[in-house]
Amino acid sequence: MLSLSGFELAYPSKVDESVRVTLEGNTPTVAQTTNKTIIKVQEVDSHSNIVSTVDRTTMVINTGEKDAAISAKRADLQTFAAISMKKLLSELTHPLLRPSIMMQNPKSMPQQRSQQLSLQLPSST
Repeated sequence: MLSLSGFELAYPSKVDESVRVTLEGNTPTVAQTTNKTIIKVQEVDSHSNIVSTVDRTTMVINTGEKDAAISAKRADLQTFAAISMKKLLSELTHPLLRPSIMMQNPKSMPQQRSQQLSLQLPSST
C-alpha cells in the first residue's frame, strides 16, 4: 500500500500536485468470469475517515469458461450444418422437386464423345 500525506500533496497550496503510478502484475485466477477491483485510491482525513474513493475494475475471464463456450458453439454449428444438409437432401429427393435426368446416348451422336445431361423440372400443371 502506498500512503501519501496531505502535506506531500498540498504544500505549497499554490502548486498543483499529481501522482502517476504504474501498476504491473498478473490477474488472479478465478473460478468464474467476474469483475475484479484492480486499484482503489482513497482520500482520508486526519481522523482516517474516508473522504473520497476512486477505484478501477476490470473483467477477469475464466479461460476454462471461454474454451467451453467455444466448444459448445462449434458443436451447435456442426449440428446446424448437419440439419441443413439433411433438409437440402430431402428437398432434392422430394418427388415434386426432383429434376428428371435424361441421358442422351452418345452413340446416337457420333460427332460427340461425352455424355450430356439435361435437367427438366416437372411442369406446374
